[in-house]
Amino acid sequence: MLDYETAATMVSRANWYHAYELLPGLVTPGILPIVPSESLDCFAVAADLSGIDALEIGTLDGPIAFELEKRGARVTTLDIQDPSRTGFDTARAILGSSVRYVRGGVNDIPELLSSQQFDLIVFFGVFYHLKNPVLAFERIAGALRDDRARLLIEGECLLNYVEDISGQPIPAPPLDFLCSEDVALTLFYPGKYKGDDSNWHVPNLACVRAWLSAAGLDLEKHMLLSRPETSPPLQRMGGIVRRVGVPPVEHPCR
Repeated sequence: MLDYETAATMVSRANWYHAYELLPGLVTPGILPIVPSESLDCFAVAADLSGIDALEIGTLDGPIAFELEKRGARVTTLDIQDPSRTGFDTARAILGSSVRYVRGGVNDIPELLSSQQFDLIVFFGVFYHLKNPVLAFERIAGALRDDRARLLIEGECLLNYVEDISGQPIPAPPLDFLCSEDVALTLFYPGKYKGDDSNWHVPNLACVRAWLSAAGLDLEKHMLLSRPETSPPLQRMGGIVRRVGVPPVEHPCR
């Protein structure tokens, strides 16, 4: 591990999305604060992951991946970004980390990670950025070692806030219907949602369950985070997922 002064200089020269404590007192200057140990603790991830093969999908500059490694896991990360253009390579060098970085998307799992199976997969902040989340969950299901392996998910969820297709907030949307536990639906934005053109889907919880079921997965536990007072309102879900079988057959068009 490098000395503090050298590490601080390296951090100042890298591009960061997450703001997290890389070394004691050295926090990366990102725009999204995160305490990775607390993030994993919220999902009841064990403090000792010795012997566990873990995959993080969408790592960016690596706070969750390095925390998994700190807990003893053998860690692989998968991300479409060039790790030299985020803070990942800098963080890995400073920490002397052995985390493996594979460049690619979640749908590339069969090709890029075809021989690997994982006991734990972390999929935070990604599914709502995908045009085809069901396909992504199918790819992930195939990478879970067995029905004892777990997938952790987190992302945007329809709880309190709706925009129209042009990105304008809709006052007093019919949330009783939109957020029904019996109606699986997703809002779809081909333009922008919350000012970000990479946001495609905003599913309600019933839809997330349905997506997972269509991929041979089951949401065994979940949590919701709703803060209507923020601007824009915060609405997120997190969950612990297990594999329960093969995906249902997709019927060909007739």
